[in-house]
Amino acid sequence: MGLREVKSELKRLDKDALIKHISELYKKFKPVKEYLDFYVNPAGKRANFVKENW
Repeated sequence: MGLREVKSELKRLDKDALIKHISELYKKFKPVKEYLDFYVNPAGKRANFVKENW
């Protein structure tokens, strides 16, 4: 399955179903969690890095 097919399937889902799927990915896969954490708070990781290294 390619990206085109995945996008097509995701477009069919309602908002609640998308939230459920993304939440499951967040809980199960560390790279997804890191990406979404950074997406939600891009300055947070940088601020923590600066804070920890001072």
